Amino acid sequence: TNWGDYGSICPFNAVLFSTALGAEMGWSAGDSLSPTFEQTASRLLYDSDVNVAALIRRMERCQRVCNWHRLVHWHSENRIEHRATSLSCDTARATAAIAEIDDVAAQLRAISGTDERINDLVLACRGIRLVLHVCLHVNNADGFSDDTALHAEADAWLREYHTAWLRD
Repeated sequence: TNWGDYGSICPFNAVLFSTALGAEMGWSAGDSLSPTFEQTASRLLYDSDVNVAALIRRMERCQRVCNWHRLVHWHSENRIEHRATSLSCDTARATAAIAEIDDVAAQLRAISGTDERINDLVLACRGIRLVLHVCLHVNNADGFSDDTALHAEADAWLREYHTAWLRD
């Protein structure tokens, strides 16, 4: 199915909380969640006493700075349609978002280094980081001009994402 959103950069395990959230909101028809729901969901979905839902919210805030959907549109406009358009990016916010997503990934790694569900969330963090890196690179931000480093980051992420995608 093509929803017109170019898909998700997250492996299936990374959307477990969103699925539970949708079910909870549909079932209870409330407009807010309790901390109890988040803690319970974290335990049931990720076997963690850490509030993984709070980490996922931080991931979402980071991806809003320069998201996958906008990047795909920009790429299509510039590379396929041959229209010169800009990829807007607040470089200060994007740089801060990279530091934030790196912190989230480190906190997730501290939960478990072997659980596929947690590792897939780390992989999603790396995907968000990669999109931010591309946005900064395209906008010639200081410290993000190295093509070789960007290609290496993309290649490493794509290999791991491919494995996760086929596993699910």
